[in-house]
Amino acid sequence: MGRPGPQRFVEAMAVETEIKLRVEPSDLQRLAAALGEPRSSKSLRNIYLDTAAQTLRSTRRMLRLRLVEGRDGAIITVKGPAERKDGVFTATEHEWQIDAGERSSFVDDPSSQAERLLPLLGEVSLTELREVGHIEVLRRAYDLDEGVVIELDHVHFSDGSEDAEIEAEVPPSLLGRARDGLSALLARTGVEAHEQEHTKYERFLARIGDPDS
Repeated sequence: MGRPGPQRFVEAMAVETEIKLRVEPSDLQRLAAALGEPRSSKSLRNIYLDTAAQTLRSTRRMLRLRLVEGRDGAIITVKGPAERKDGVFTATEHEWQIDAGERSSFVDDPSSQAERLLPLLGEVSLTELREVGHIEVLRRAYDLDEGVVIELDHVHFSDGSEDAEIEAEVPPSLLGRARDGLSALLARTGVEAHEQEHTKYERFLARIGDPDS
C-alpha cells in the first residue's frame, strides 16, 4: 500500500488567530476552579526541529512534532512567522496527523515526510533536520462562551523553568466576544494577566540561546 496522500491533512493551510494572555502558573488552579469541568485535559510534548544552520529559526518558521500522552500517533505542524498586535497572534499553519509507524519513521528520518514537507520547506535540506529541543505542556480546555474555547497551558521548559498562559483560538469575527469573556473571567477570579509578547516557540528559543554563540 502506498504512502497516505495529502488528503490526510488536518488543514491544507489555515491562518491561526489566537489571543494569548500571560499569567502566573500559581493562578492556573484558581482559573480552573472558576471555569468548572474541562472539556479536555491532556499532556503534550512539543518537539522542535531545525537544521544545524538554523534555517527555520533564521526565517522565523517552525517545524513541530507534537506527541499527545496516551496516543500512538502524532501531529506535525509547520508555521510561518507569527505576527502580534494587541495580544493577538496570527500565523499561517499547515498541520497533519501521522500514525504510529509514520511517527517512528519521522523521528528517525524527517525526510520520510518529504511528500508533505517539500512544498512547505522547499529550500530546507530535510536530511539535515534534527531535534533542537522540546517543551512539555499540560493543557486544559474549557467552554468560555458560545463559539469560544479557551485553553489553560502550564508550560515546562527543559532548563527547569516554567510559565503559563491562557489561549483562545477563534476566528476574527469572535475576537470581541472572546476578549469580553476573558475580561469577565479575570475580574471574577481576581487573576492578573498581561498580553503575551512571545509564542511558546519563541520562548523556547530564548531559553536555549544561540547554539553557535
